[in-house]
Amino acid sequence: VEIELDEKPTMEELKKVIESLSTGKAPGKDGIPPEVIKCGINVLLEHLHDLLCQCWDEGAVPQDMRDANIVTLYKNKGDRSDCNNYRGISLLSVVGKVFARVILNRLQKLADRVYPESQCGFRAGRSTTDMVFSLRQLQEKCREQHKPLLLAFIELTKAFDLVNTDGLFKILVKVDCPPKLLSMIQSFHDNMKGTVLYDGLSSDAFDIHSGVKQGCILTPTLFGIFFAALLKCAFGNSTEGVYLHTQSDGRLFNL
Repeated sequence: VEIELDEKPTMEELKKVIESLSTGKAPGKDGIPPEVIKCGINVLLEHLHDLLCQCWDEGAVPQDMRDANIVTLYKNKGDRSDCNNYRGISLLSVVGKVFARVILNRLQKLADRVYPESQCGFRAGRSTTDMVFSLRQLQEKCREQHKPLLLAFIELTKAFDLVNTDGLFKILVKVDCPPKLLSMIQSFHDNMKGTVLYDGLSSDAFDIHSGVKQGCILTPTLFGIFFAALLKCAFGNSTEGVYLHTQSDGRLFNL
């Protein structure tokens, strides 16, 4: 366990996150837009830091930071009366987003240890370009050396919704996620509630039980850790990769 990941967040950590806030975003249930937090940093910083530290000590965030207002966005295809042709957008508390970013900055240090080298999804400085390059190299080398190459493409539908959060939290324990950090991550997912907004009307609040938190900045990294664990379980005993004969400085070796 990395002790520094479990220590209380510093005021400097929080300040950097607030200063990097994007403006022009819709607020969550608390109605506080990002401009208020960013422009009022000199007045609010100490109070927000006290609140964050209290949450850290208690291992729980306020209910407003767990809840989401959900608006719908038409996908521009299909019958407008069919709910499947709309995309739900979760509007979350901006203060909750700030706290989640502080947590994410720590979680990413843990994720970098867990991710296999081949994983490029949800990682800073990597993209599909890296994978396209690797695939092209494999194709060219296998063709040169007359080796068979099989490719499997899998489309994950509603991947975030299908994550078993109990399983995710057990995985975080196994990869040595510190207890305070884990409690904060769990708290964002405990007792989540949603309210649908449409045409000036709002639904009654309802419980959200499925998957990781939609719209939360933590979600892609949490899914990445979860998926990396699944791949390790599935291919842990398999022979890795494709052996290609490569020559460098006059020496022949397998790549």
